[in-house]
Amino acid sequence: MALKTEFRPLTDLRRGAISRLLLESYQGAPEIIEHEQTSWKEFDDFIHDNPETAGRAGFVSLYGEEAVGFMSWDPRGFPEYAVIGHNCVLPAYHG
Repeated sequence: MALKTEFRPLTDLRRGAISRLLLESYQGAPEIIEHEQTSWKEFDDFIHDNPETAGRAGFVSLYGEEAVGFMSWDPRGFPEYAVIGHNCVLPAYHG
């Protein structure tokens, strides 16, 4: 039986999981990790500190019960536009 892919709110992840997903997703690019790691932690904290606003501007992709990636955006320009935020997919789930 194949596993079902699900999407859940960013706030379904524990604090620290978003920055961990980003870190794991960028393992092949140490220069990006060095430059972005602090902002990833700040973003993770921001999501959890603001669940009613920032926490609703994205989703987590699950494969079974495992978080394998996420997507986020800044919706303040809706309906004219949205700014794409941090996003990633773990390398094992690319394709």
